[in-house]
Amino acid sequence: GLVRNEECFAAVERLVRDHNGGWIIRFCRYLGNCTMIEAKLRGILDGLKLILYRRFKRVSIQTDNIKAANVIQDGSSKSSNYALVRRIHQLLK
Repeated sequence: GLVRNEECFAAVERLVRDHNGGWIIRFCRYLGNCTMIEAKLRGILDGLKLILYRRFKRVSIQTDNIKAANVIQDGSSKSSNYALVRRIHQLLK
């Protein structure tokens, strides 16, 4: 995700790969004003939606943001991004 606080601009670009590292889908999305963690979580959520639409049954999520990984792993309702985390968990079930 790309977030520029001074310009109130956020966008996310993600790449979905198969188990051999080959490209499946690449996508971009304008998010408007949001935090870096929210941009990362929205990118993960959008990638999961696309994967499910294409009927993949197994998925591994990789992120370079430890905070996003921890929030997803913990699934804590204390997080300000709980709705995004809840949706990610629902899609993973």
